[in-house]
Amino acid sequence: MKISEIKPAQFSPMVGVFCLLMMAVFETELTVMQLFAEIFTGYTPLQSALIDASLLVCVIALPLWFFVFSPTLRKKIRTHDSYLKIAVALYIQSLAGLFLIQFLIMLCMPLIEAQVSFEFSRVADGLLTAFLSAPLFWWLLYRLELHLRLEPLADLVTAPQTLFVLLLYMIFLADLMQEFIFSQLRWDLSYTQYQLVDAFATIALISPLLFILIVRPLRRLALSEKARVNLIYDQVIDAIIKVDIDGKIESFNAASQRIFGLSDEAMIGKSVNLLLNSDQINIGAELKKLTQPINDQPSQFHDLTSKRFDGTPLILDLSISRVQLQGPAEYLLLVRDMTQRKATEQALSASNAVFREIFDQTEDAILFFKPVTGEILDVNAKTEKLYGFTKSELRAQGARAFCSPEDYGLFKQFFLDVEKSGQAQIDTLLNHNKEGVPLIASLRGKKMDLPELTVIYTTVRDITERVQLEAEARSIQAKLIMTNKMTSLGLLVSGVAHEINNPNNYVLANAQLLGKVWADAQKILQQYYNEAGDFMLGGIRFSQLEDQAPTLLTGLTEGSQRITAIVNNLKRFVREDTELIASDVAINTVVTSACSLLHHELVKYTDHFQLDLAEGLPMIKGSAQQLGQVIINLLMNACQALPDRTCAVSVRTRFDPVAGLVLVSVHDQGVGLPDALKDKIFAPFFSTKLDSGGTGLGLAISHSIIKDHGGSLEFCSAANTGTTFTVKLKV
Repeated sequence: MKISEIKPAQFSPMVGVFCLLMMAVFETELTVMQLFAEIFTGYTPLQSALIDASLLVCVIALPLWFFVFSPTLRKKIRTHDSYLKIAVALYIQSLAGLFLIQFLIMLCMPLIEAQVSFEFSRVADGLLTAFLSAPLFWWLLYRLELHLRLEPLADLVTAPQTLFVLLLYMIFLADLMQEFIFSQLRWDLSYTQYQLVDAFATIALISPLLFILIVRPLRRLALSEKARVNLIYDQVIDAIIKVDIDGKIESFNAASQRIFGLSDEAMIGKSVNLLLNSDQINIGAELKKLTQPINDQPSQFHDLTSKRFDGTPLILDLSISRVQLQGPAEYLLLVRDMTQRKATEQALSASNAVFREIFDQTEDAILFFKPVTGEILDVNAKTEKLYGFTKSELRAQGARAFCSPEDYGLFKQFFLDVEKSGQAQIDTLLNHNKEGVPLIASLRGKKMDLPELTVIYTTVRDITERVQLEAEARSIQAKLIMTNKMTSLGLLVSGVAHEINNPNNYVLANAQLLGKVWADAQKILQQYYNEAGDFMLGGIRFSQLEDQAPTLLTGLTEGSQRITAIVNNLKRFVREDTELIASDVAINTVVTSACSLLHHELVKYTDHFQLDLAEGLPMIKGSAQQLGQVIINLLMNACQALPDRTCAVSVRTRFDPVAGLVLVSVHDQGVGLPDALKDKIFAPFFSTKLDSGGTGLGLAISHSIIKDHGGSLEFCSAANTGTTFTVKLKV
């Protein structure tokens, strides 16, 4: 900082302190020369210079100390040690410079005393010392102002002990100077006149010091405090209204004028009741309450209604207090305009209400999570309804309350992805409600920076029904595809059936012919056997073939007839033909024939096959071929359900005379049917063995055949205990 950069407010205290220091140096040097003049005559000029310079430094060190280490500096020293180092260095440098200046002046004093009188040389010594030390002390004050921003005179007013010591010191020096001057003038005055002149001279010497040290700093301090108070009074945002005990307005600050739209000239002397609603508050009564000694606390009122001068409504907060320092009490009304704040609060409340309504009425569950910890901050009503937990329960338990243990790791990864990239989603996540009922959820998460905190905004949509519908749609689509295939197969069957039946008719006709041929040839072959002994036919001895040939020919005929029946059944199923061959059927014969045809399969799948046929069963009306097809389908399903060969399959027939029903039961010790599949077991194209070639038509056709016969096909099954199918036919 340059001297030209020092503002007038800073420059003025420096000039005052500088003048004070110059006066102190001058008076100190004059006093030292007066008191120690005789001592100096006994020493050499060099010794006298050392003694005089040392005495001057010792005496001036005290006032210089008070100026340099002022209260402002001591406050700074307590917080910054660097200030102390700077101040001490400047203090020592100033005293050293003053010592050097005075030492050089004393060495030159013999030259001055040779030209002037001894008394005038002392005055010249003081003036010369003050003049030569002026640059030194101005440099000192400039450095203090540059580094520490000190205002020493204002500090002295706030430090009465320091001011007291300085005044005593300056009065002492002034009185010594006055005595020295009077001793040189040698006035011929009476004692009374001398005392009056002495008192007047002392006042004349002290008055500049009092003005510099007390009057001027006090006036500056008072003006500064007044300016500060006025600034605060005019700059506060609240209305400050001073009234008397009768409620008459004595002052009306700028905020009051702005709030009420009235000038201070228009309101001073008027009643404050003009500004407030008298139905809400009685100012006169409130002021009288404050006159009581026990009522020293301000009276406060909130949400008072009023109006501006232009009619604009106001909402005010009011505080009434009494202030009494000296003289009569003053009453202050502090009025705060709450109109805008109330309007903002109402708008915010309305906005929050709208947001909360949207938040709670949305179709998706919404949750706010706290980042890092995953703590649930808030949920909407849909979330509580979806999971069955209350908001407090969800906040206490967190996401574990509704997230399945299997998918909780997936949820945590979703949470980390949102924190890392700002947003993430999970298409399907397994959740459950409070009762443990599973549900499938779709999650969308986004990181949001709100004014006070950052949250993870998460929406949860229940897609359980949609997933189920999609699964059913896929199942229906698969069934439609299979239906289309079967339709195509039905068309092929209807076209190919004739081609199958033609060669099958040849087989059947030839088999029947061979049966007749064998009956005729057997006699001839038997006669040859009796004459020539046993012989070979087709690699088989005649003695063995004679007993087996009728069975083989019968089986060939029955197989051909069965092919015809199967083709006709397929044609009937495609045509939805319900016509039956109404003939008497022995159910035991049908069961025995089916078991005979499947003998190879039964031996392949189990070591424990049981056939229990009841005797004396009545005949039933129906188709032996179709009923045999049902028994074959049930036996094949039973074999394929066995986990190993040690498990058994059994077939049993019996008669229920009470219900008039013939019963056929097929039981296996297989894996059983899950509960979820029991309702679909008779559905066309449904099969648990689609991957291994199953068509899903066996039980559907069987159920249709038994229904066409007027009976029913029932089953009971449990996991790992086996399955029993029961055919019930009316007699």
